[in-house]
Amino acid sequence: EDLQDDDDEGEVINDPGFMIQGKGISPSKQDSSIRDFLSFPSPSKLHQLGKGLASKLKKELGDDLKDVEKTISNLVKISCIVQPTDDKTKNIIIECADIMLKECFEGHEEATAGLVANACLVYLGLLKGEDKKYRPPSDISGPLIVLEHCVRQQYFPKLAKEIVQMFISKPHPLLDKASAARHKILQTLYSI
Repeated sequence: EDLQDDDDEGEVINDPGFMIQGKGISPSKQDSSIRDFLSFPSPSKLHQLGKGLASKLKKELGDDLKDVEKTISNLVKISCIVQPTDDKTKNIIIECADIMLKECFEGHEEATAGLVANACLVYLGLLKGEDKKYRPPSDISGPLIVLEHCVRQQYFPKLAKEIVQMFISKPHPLLDKASAARHKILQTLYSI
């Protein structure tokens, strides 16, 4: 009987002093901006940005696309959301990668080749960089999938391909965790 008493509701008090007033707040679908997406990339933010993302991204990054470090850092960051089974997201990110890297290489492909290869390896976590605070992604499958596409493109210099191939073929724990993506990019690099 004591247990039944505990389940009873208390008295209803209709005193206005005890009533909660105001609006209930419910999460609403917010439009994402390019800046929000670049800060914290996610597939949902990506798809909220709609069509023409690559050109919007190019406009947002502007002169930063000429800076190899910034370009590759942004590219690796947004590539981390790519999953092997999500072709829609993968295709959008690949389109962005093409625009970003074409802009980065434009006019000085061979001079930039070593810098781009080095930056790719640093931001993938395969080489130590100057920035000791940088933490590489724990899963580099997405960036490797995007990079596999990029190395097949004409804008990607031969020297950069050779450097990337040399490092990706070496043992590394991050590459071991992304074995399927690693295998695919190595197949592509050896066939070029």
